[in-house]
Order: sequence, then structure tokens, then C-alpha cells
Amino acid sequence: ERSISPLKPADDAIVIDTTHLNEVEVMAQVMDLVQKALSAP
Repeated sequence: ERSISPLKPADDAIVIDTTHLNEVEVMAQVMDLVQKALSAP
């Protein structure tokens, strides 16, 4: 672990665990999140 400037997601980041997903499954999750964000008030 780096003590200076550790790589970490932003506080409001959406993290997708892609450990057991293929490229198509990852893109499906991303597209779902985008569509939900675009339809939110």
C-alpha cells in the first residue's frame, strides 16, 4: 500500500466488481447505471 497519494476511488464513485464478469456483463452493468442516472430527476 502506498503511503503517499494512494490510489482510491472518489467518495462518490460507483464501483463495479468485475472479478467474475466478462466484457459484455461489465458493459451491461455500466449501461444500466447510465440509463438510471439519465432518468433520475
